[in-house]
Amino acid sequence: MSSLAVRSSLAEWTNRRAEGVNDVLVVLCDLADSDLGATSWLGSRRRGSLGLDPWSAVEQLFEVRHLDGAFRREDGWIADALLEYVRSDVARSMAAGGTLTVDLCARSPRTPTPRIERFDVGSALTTSAEPSSFALLADLPERLRIALLGAFAENNGLLGELVAAVLRAGHGAELLAIGLTARSVYGFGELDGGRAAGRLEARCDNQVVPPAVGAALATRAEQVVTGLIESDRDRANVIIAAASTLATQIEAPAIGAKRPAASRVRQFASTKPLAP
Repeated sequence: MSSLAVRSSLAEWTNRRAEGVNDVLVVLCDLADSDLGATSWLGSRRRGSLGLDPWSAVEQLFEVRHLDGAFRREDGWIADALLEYVRSDVARSMAAGGTLTVDLCARSPRTPTPRIERFDVGSALTTSAEPSSFALLADLPERLRIALLGAFAENNGLLGELVAAVLRAGHGAELLAIGLTARSVYGFGELDGGRAAGRLEARCDNQVVPPAVGAALATRAEQVVTGLIESDRDRANVIIAAASTLATQIEAPAIGAKRPAASRVRQFASTKPLAP
């Protein structure tokens, strides 16, 4: 559409408004404000053009002045997801005219992410203690799911890549059990894991797991389950039992005298469920 055609449409709309017709004019074109000319907007409420950049729409939806620098303009899928899943009333209450951050989006009750407090490994592991905590991922469009997990991996280093791989493979419900099992496979990073490592990696989307990263996952999982032992013994028993079963399935070596354990959790492979 030419600038002349835009001016003509605007003139017709202005005349209808003058006659009492209360409608809205939307003009789609590939012209910038400088092409249209300042006089084109006389009498209009917007007095300017609105770009089709989804991030511009997000800024208006959330009524914010700034976007977190973690949001990259090329990550348009995030903007599309926010526009599709977050209601306008929820959006306006989240940022209150300030800065829209990644963490705010992750905590939104309608954002298409697992219900995690923060977009990091610790929160993902804590959330994974709840049954069906990652079920929502399976319902997302494939493009959105892949992009979401890719962003999580990019934001959380090697350990984030491993957690994302587990979720991508559809084993989110086993995340903590996989973490506990990783201790008997990789020790404290000094073991290559042998065949047991290959079997465990099959649950990690066949991603090669460096021993140090496997050990780091074990440490974080142990921290979460140790907390559950005190706060939710029944759930801790379920996770420990699942880890014990997984260790047996992949033929992971039991933690014994040659691998001293500093906590009850690290002995899961050779213990019965904790007594209530």
